[in-house]
Amino acid sequence: MHYILTHISRREISFYQYIGRTDRVFKPYSEGGSHKFPLAIAYDHHEMHIGQYAVQLMSNPACKAFDNLFDHFNNHEFCQDIMGRDFVPTVVKQGVARVCRSCGIDDTDIKDMRLIVVFNVDVNDETIKNHICDQLRSYCPELVVCEMDRHSASYFCQRGGKMQNAKYALLINSDNIDLSYRCISLDAGQVLSKNLYKDKGQDPRVKMALDLLWEDVYQSNYNLDKTNETPYLEAALNKFVTSGKAELTSVELSDGTYDVYLSKSKFESFSSNDASAIPSVMSQGLYSYDPNYTCVVLEGCASKNAFFRNSLKNYLDVYDEDKDVKLQIFNSILVNLLNGADPNKLVFKVNPELPQEPVLGAGEGVGEGEEDPWYIPDVVEQRAAGNNSGETKIEEKV
Repeated sequence: MHYILTHISRREISFYQYIGRTDRVFKPYSEGGSHKFPLAIAYDHHEMHIGQYAVQLMSNPACKAFDNLFDHFNNHEFCQDIMGRDFVPTVVKQGVARVCRSCGIDDTDIKDMRLIVVFNVDVNDETIKNHICDQLRSYCPELVVCEMDRHSASYFCQRGGKMQNAKYALLINSDNIDLSYRCISLDAGQVLSKNLYKDKGQDPRVKMALDLLWEDVYQSNYNLDKTNETPYLEAALNKFVTSGKAELTSVELSDGTYDVYLSKSKFESFSSNDASAIPSVMSQGLYSYDPNYTCVVLEGCASKNAFFRNSLKNYLDVYDEDKDVKLQIFNSILVNLLNGADPNKLVFKVNPELPQEPVLGAGEGVGEGEEDPWYIPDVVEQRAAGNNSGETKIEEKV
């Protein structure tokens, strides 16, 4: 049995494969050095395209191209003969076909493959999810459906510290455009409330800082095009914010280096007027549950972001997403499936005692001396690092 997992969020999609070889490793599928693809679709010269190339085709008026596919679900727009509500299932099918071709699986074997669909926390419309799954079942009858939010909430809040006392978890996710949240009952494993806030997911400090940097470079060259240069400015700003430097004094644009000035203290001050922005937007979710038993887990672009953390820390205990959690969840789903267990009732092992079972392993294309973000230490390495043995059971209603 071949296994392919697709992780679907509102704006990105990724694929993972396990084809039962001797290494028993579940690997991310990548193209162009990336394992994540924009959730976009395009039709050009009688050929369907998905991902980054589909995004590029959006600037071509002769092409039918769409991104933000979940926003087109109720639109009667077509990309060739595919209507808006079927954009996402079509992207999944196209992606699965690519993964199959990459590992030598013939099209005739697809119906014998098991497809695992994991919806991210920001995909919160049950009607849309049900339609996507119905469309995919006709393509791949062996369909398994899981939801990231329930697993990750339980995983986070069972691991230790103050989170062990939590009865509710607010999972707050930002894709740098929209903001979404779900409140999970950790006792029942049920979604108690959810919402999506359009255009509320960006850190306001970034826009203010980009505007300031653009003023500096534009004063030096009036011929610069803001749309073309913004990606360069964003890259420079992101590198600066995550560095230990106190000042940003130059940026590299498409035609050379420009002098700018932005201090770290100035960047941090940009959020002072917006400190109540997130609590104001999420008032229903924040104030509906006992703060003594509720915690917040920041995910996506909100994770390790000072603006989101500072906006919420006066109300609830705030925790950042652990990058390994997603990998551990996918691994646990796969192990359960191979063992004939319910993939929605996961056993998370802090120090796994099943090294013979498939684990998410190193992705391909990692250079010498580089750290592989997909690598999970084996049992011997974890013990050497001083991890404690044990396991946490998570039983939830789905």
